[in-house]
Amino acid sequence: MSASAATSGQSTVWRIATWAAPVLTQLILGFVLAVAWLVGKWLPGTSGLVLFLIGAGVTFLVSAAVSSLLIRSAAARERGLAYAVLGSYAVVLIGGAIYGFWILQW
Repeated sequence: MSASAATSGQSTVWRIATWAAPVLTQLILGFVLAVAWLVGKWLPGTSGLVLFLIGAGVTFLVSAAVSSLLIRSAAARERGLAYAVLGSYAVVLIGGAIYGFWILQW
């Protein structure tokens, strides 16, 4: 592979990751909230911190599995989506922790 082809592939990866991250952040946040809500329905009386940690843990496992499958792909688009999933999960985790500790006073 020539240097220009490698550079073109890398720019495609980051272009896809940049465009996909805002959409994936919303989907991942929704997944964390849905898992926390379901756990709260199954285990009533569970604190918000525990619900968030369970939701974040399940989402981490799903995000890691999806990203590990996508990152191995030869296609730049799939690798870009893998980076977007990982970055979006990090944003949701950090934002959720800040919101929980600062606003909700966990």
